[in-house]
Amino acid sequence: MIRMDLFTFFIQLLVNGILIFFLYSNIRIFGMKWILFGTILNFIVIASNAGFMPVDPTLGLQHGYETSLTALENGRVFAHALMTKKNQSKYTW
Repeated sequence: MIRMDLFTFFIQLLVNGILIFFLYSNIRIFGMKWILFGTILNFIVIASNAGFMPVDPTLGLQHGYETSLTALENGRVFAHALMTKKNQSKYTW
């Protein structure tokens, strides 16, 4: 099983920190402000879920991702978790 909450959180913090730094340092490029804004919003959702991006299982089934959902249920996908009422944050809709 891959799920290690503290490890995952720090990896997400490191990766998103580097990405946000890169985007901010290139803010003068057209459209970079919007990409930075979206990245920050994405990171807020990940940080509020202890380093995991919540995945809606009903949307996965609608779009034919049964195999990926099975892997998520078994904990074999890094940094993603099935969305439940417990981990559905106020930042997701």
